[in-house]
Amino acid sequence: MADPHRSWARRRVVLWAMALCLLSSPRPARGSEALPEDLTELPLERLMEIRVTTAARKPQSLAETAGPVTVIRGEDLVRTGATTLAEALRMVPGVHVGRINANTWALSVRGFDGRWANKLLVMIDGRTVYSPLFSGVFWDAQDVLLEDVERIEVIRGPGAAMWGANAVNGVINVITKRAADTVGGYAEVGGGAEERGFGAVRYGAELAPGVFARWWAKGFDRDGGSDPEGGEAPDDWSQVRSGLRMDGSAWTLLGGLYRGRSGLVYTVATEDPDILETWTDEARLWGGHLLGRWTPNLGAWGRLQAQAYYDRSSRDDPIAREDREVWDLDLQHRFSLGPRHDLVWGVGVRLSRDRIDGTRVIRFEPSRRTDRLWSAFVQDDIAVVGDRVRLLVGLRGEHNSYTGFEWQPDARMLWRVTPRHSLWAAVSRAVRTEPRRMPCWRGRSWAWGTLRIRFRSW
Repeated sequence: MADPHRSWARRRVVLWAMALCLLSSPRPARGSEALPEDLTELPLERLMEIRVTTAARKPQSLAETAGPVTVIRGEDLVRTGATTLAEALRMVPGVHVGRINANTWALSVRGFDGRWANKLLVMIDGRTVYSPLFSGVFWDAQDVLLEDVERIEVIRGPGAAMWGANAVNGVINVITKRAADTVGGYAEVGGGAEERGFGAVRYGAELAPGVFARWWAKGFDRDGGSDPEGGEAPDDWSQVRSGLRMDGSAWTLLGGLYRGRSGLVYTVATEDPDILETWTDEARLWGGHLLGRWTPNLGAWGRLQAQAYYDRSSRDDPIAREDREVWDLDLQHRFSLGPRHDLVWGVGVRLSRDRIDGTRVIRFEPSRRTDRLWSAFVQDDIAVVGDRVRLLVGLRGEHNSYTGFEWQPDARMLWRVTPRHSLWAAVSRAVRTEPRRMPCWRGRSWAWGTLRIRFRSW
């Protein structure tokens, strides 16, 4: 028998989405008259000139990147028909995406995927989204309006010297469009057998000369999967989410709120080792964040970036109830030192405060804890032989509440053999963020990146 509360929730999502469509402006977004080029139609030379920023914390073309980088443009992301970020990453070589049930994913780079995979750094607009509870990502809580994504940059391999702990097997950076690129209205609504109801709306405008803003909201109600007997599994899920972004000439302010539920089914051991008990329940989650970024141009002194964000999240499921607050401050400065050296250095601090209430499955002692992460890094991009041979040397030092001080060095060399061929090699050490644990559990988790020599041709 259908749950009347869930039926009403489905109808409410559909009605909410239809109302948003009626209220939204039908004007097209700025620049929608001329669709961007299709990547499949670009020559290889143009493909290698696509700009990325994640590999070295500065804009550079793919041809100049000493590492395996894949870029998903927003236009290609929309064409895939993906409805979640995890599904969109299936198209990236080397990224392993497994779906455990209708609302749970196992995602990793370089294999060894699982729901609790903990060696991948994921960022959305510069905000890290891994949970310190297990140093991984709850993918059902990470979502954006996919039409607003400018690109997704995926770096396979260690990147901790630039981005810090957790960047052991790779870095995923989701970058959304500036508000100036989404002026006008957008709306969508639909429903079906699996996507029982969904809708989204966005509106952007110029508030003052050079100051743009956009507001967006989306919601969905998705059906569950099937159990081994062919019946309907109780893992359906629904969410509502909203966000705001404002951009000026040298600053950005963005934030978001979300709330949802995810159905769960799992097995637990009983006193009889030959008997497993099946439980059905649901997880309730909500949260929000606010991020500010200031990027003044200092002229001959280079470029400065100061970023701060606050993130609040709550997750209540049968395993544990977690309430968490995160404050993060990051400062970065890039400048040139003579004609051969391009330096980037920065410092950062992150404070994470949590309260975890135990359940009949697990218990944490102490139930409240505050962890601090201090970091500083420097990287020098050295032009050894003009633009043909470049050496990148970086070092990051971090101090965390569990294992103390950790060094994370990185060295990369790029050789442009010909205008159409390049050869690069790299060696790195990366450290994983320690998960939340009891004080009696001590240990370290780190890995040296193996020496990799790659040949690239285009």
